[in-house]
Amino acid sequence: MSSEQPDARYLAQIEGLSPGYAKVRLLHRVIGRHMDLKPLDTVVSLRLPKAGYDSVMMLYMSTKPAIIEVLDGRVVNAINPSDVEMRPVEKSHLQMEPTDPDIYATIYASAENAEQIRNLLMSINFHWTHEIAGMKHVIPVSDAIEKRSTHCAHCAELRLKRKVHCFRCDKLTDPMYPVTNEILGMVTLALKHLNSGGSFSVRENAGTLTIQCKGFEVRTNAVEINTIIEKAIAEGGKHGR
Repeated sequence: MSSEQPDARYLAQIEGLSPGYAKVRLLHRVIGRHMDLKPLDTVVSLRLPKAGYDSVMMLYMSTKPAIIEVLDGRVVNAINPSDVEMRPVEKSHLQMEPTDPDIYATIYASAENAEQIRNLLMSINFHWTHEIAGMKHVIPVSDAIEKRSTHCAHCAELRLKRKVHCFRCDKLTDPMYPVTNEILGMVTLALKHLNSGGSFSVRENAGTLTIQCKGFEVRTNAVEINTIIEKAIAEGGKHGR
């Protein structure tokens, strides 16, 4: 192991080795034993001195992500993540996506916490309904959540869709219904134990979400919503409204 103090540490996929260089895909920033949940996806070529070659080669052959230590553009060491019990900095990280045409927010989580968060969202007593030709159609929250876990072995994403598809609607009707920010409104009301009276609307302005209910409104933002999600994960309980 190198005695030099690295400038930075990353969880990285080692994609190739050549004399004096390593081609790596940076996946997450690492500080000590903690991993930043927000993913990176950047391929870089770094110098690889002879002193660091053996540790890099061993993890390259395993085909699994490694923690690499970088100093002045050189890989000075590579570590198996399982040897340091790497943990995420946060239990979750909620990020708004104002420019994405398909999703309005992403919840980043560790691989262990992602399914717990998804189950938490689905356990809240909430769904969408509409009526077509006298028939009531019900759309569950799960249809508006897309889980992705292909980035690396340590994280997952829960993508909240701008529109939800009603599988009972036929080609003569529009099967897509706008639901932007409504899961976040539902989460805020339910986890704060506020009664919306069965309906509410959500509008966003410069990062502030305003949830309008009958007789009152609630203002919040991504940081506060993430905090109450993390608290709910820690408590491990189910919530309803």
